[in-house]
Amino acid sequence: MNNIFESSFALVQNEFAINTMLDTNGVENDFISSMGNLNNDWQKALIDNYNIQGDKYMLKGDIKNAQKMYQASLNLLKVLSSTETDNIQVQMDLTNSYDQMGDIYLQQGEIQKAKEMYQNALKVRVMYAYLDQTDSQWQKGLSISYEKLANLYINSGEIQEAKKMFVKAIEVLNKLVSSNPTDIQQQKLLSLTYEKLGDIFMDEEDKSNAQIMYKNAVNINEKLYSYKSDTQSGRNLWISYFKLFTTNDDYTYLQKAVNVMIDMQNRGILEKGDQQYLNQFIAFLA
Repeated sequence: MNNIFESSFALVQNEFAINTMLDTNGVENDFISSMGNLNNDWQKALIDNYNIQGDKYMLKGDIKNAQKMYQASLNLLKVLSSTETDNIQVQMDLTNSYDQMGDIYLQQGEIQKAKEMYQNALKVRVMYAYLDQTDSQWQKGLSISYEKLANLYINSGEIQEAKKMFVKAIEVLNKLVSSNPTDIQQQKLLSLTYEKLGDIFMDEEDKSNAQIMYKNAVNINEKLYSYKSDTQSGRNLWISYFKLFTTNDDYTYLQKAVNVMIDMQNRGILEKGDQQYLNQFIAFLA
């Protein structure tokens, strides 16, 4: 069966087939609609192969051809997802495909197209997360969508929209952490999101709200560093202490940042580039 799939893909992979499936704007045309008549397993095989080819092009740095492959995959996924609404994996693949295209558009500086892709992914995730509010995968997907849109809004100068997205991401991440306290990755994401929102408040000279965000980040990072005293968790902790210090000039937090860095130094895990910060902080406290 795999040989059949590979042979079929070879037929449609050529330049004529790809260009037929896409118009000059990378939008599906009437040809792609006819792909809905294919057996679903064939469509899935084509999707997988397009993604594989796209990944290969990405590794070569060939963004243009990678985009064509990913767009072809997305077009097929949109057809497949409309017929397999109960197939959760297909729906998740669709959202990931939207994100993938959004990332490429963002890399190319096409902010509006990237926004459309991220928003399309969010729409699907909101719907399925609502239908099954106990499914952590959909909740994680929601947090990804909110984060991607928040970062995009920051890049486009839409700060108030970015704040809304970060708030939504924090709400979802808090639920995930509460339901699974041992999920270290989600705790890291939550602390980072608190800091990003705190950074926005600092830029707006709203030190009161920035302090709240940084304190939340500190609480999480203290816990994570006690779990695993590695370079990344230690660095996250001293940075969050320092950011909290900047909101109110409370030297207690600067001293805590120094203590963490000295502990990391003693463990041999303090990055060389951070040594200068440690020296500056010590001199500042002297």
